[in-house]
Amino acid sequence: MKIASLLFAFSNAANVCYNNVGCFTDDPPFSVNGYRPRRLPQSPNDVLTGMFITNSKNRVERAVNWQSVNEGLFETNKKVVVMTHGWTDEYDDKSFMTKARDNFLNHQSVNFISVDWSKGSQNLDYFQSAADTQTVGRTIAKMLSQLSIRSSDFTCVGHSLGGHVCSYAAKYLKSEFRKTMGQVVGMDPAGPTFERTTKEVRIDHTDATFVQIIHSNGGDEDAGFLGMNAAFGHADFYPNGGVRQPGCNNFVCDHGEAPKMYVDSITHNGCNIPVCSKSNYDAGRCTNCLSGCNRMGWNVKGF
Repeated sequence: MKIASLLFAFSNAANVCYNNVGCFTDDPPFSVNGYRPRRLPQSPNDVLTGMFITNSKNRVERAVNWQSVNEGLFETNKKVVVMTHGWTDEYDDKSFMTKARDNFLNHQSVNFISVDWSKGSQNLDYFQSAADTQTVGRTIAKMLSQLSIRSSDFTCVGHSLGGHVCSYAAKYLKSEFRKTMGQVVGMDPAGPTFERTTKEVRIDHTDATFVQIIHSNGGDEDAGFLGMNAAFGHADFYPNGGVRQPGCNNFVCDHGEAPKMYVDSITHNGCNIPVCSKSNYDAGRCTNCLSGCNRMGWNVKGF
């Protein structure tokens, strides 16, 4: 009877463990009745397609083994910028990540890491892909933990679900390796199944020394909006109001404008935009840059 009881308890523990990234659960707060269905994250082999580095000594992309990093690929006196995508997206010639890679290579001096998790992001089950962001985030943390570069020089930039990937990377880097990431950037982080959860589950200002969030389609997810509406960062930007974007006629287009803005900021000084809450913006209290403004994107002040 005792053995049977133990086996039953284990089978209902809702946990799974993988080498190099630890254990996961689908218990609350990672599941919320009526809002966030139970899903256990899949293994790194099931979701991660690859990591790739470019810098001034590797102008042609080189693959990075996240489990056993060859630090010789890195310029250890330079900052590290990790970038990743969201649901249904991938890293290819048309990706915003490709333009970001080229902009960094030609206009900045950093180690740029592209993270392709299309094996997981192209799952038609959104809830599974949302859970898999935890796995991807931990692979990034594991990779970064092996570098001699100061963690304060790490920036992780993610679009949509990728914003939460970066959040999990920073969380795991801190909890498992006792290192604090310098900056997390959420480019219109995904709202569905995240916005109404606690900071353990979503992007939050406690993740890193500085957290920047660019909202381009923030709104009620029940009405179809794809991004987060609430201000969870140290600097939350709401360009054009943060809901609808010029030239767009659907939410998918609006959602995709945030990464374009960030990528453009790599080669420009960036736009001075008031930093405030969405409620203050709607109330007309963020209409000028006489005070309380910041540069959105790569040249943000405060990091």
